[in-house]
Amino acid sequence: MQTENGYKTICDIALEIEAYLYRYPEAKDTVRGIAEWWVDGKCGDVKRALELLIAHGLIRKQGCLYGRAPHEPPHANT
Repeated sequence: MQTENGYKTICDIALEIEAYLYRYPEAKDTVRGIAEWWVDGKCGDVKRALELLIAHGLIRKQGCLYGRAPHEPPHANT
């Protein structure tokens, strides 16, 4: 998605990253790889979108790779 002036917003990029990870839940990549292959965006904008997703607990960073945050199974209350 692009704005009237043809630029993607950080939220647009974050949504594209989420959609990609929904389709490919095991995917992991660098900022550059995500910018070039997942969302066709600028590295700086992609980094800001990734930081937004990390802040909301939707993805995590391992070394230089970003991917879906693992969800822990609920603990039994016994």
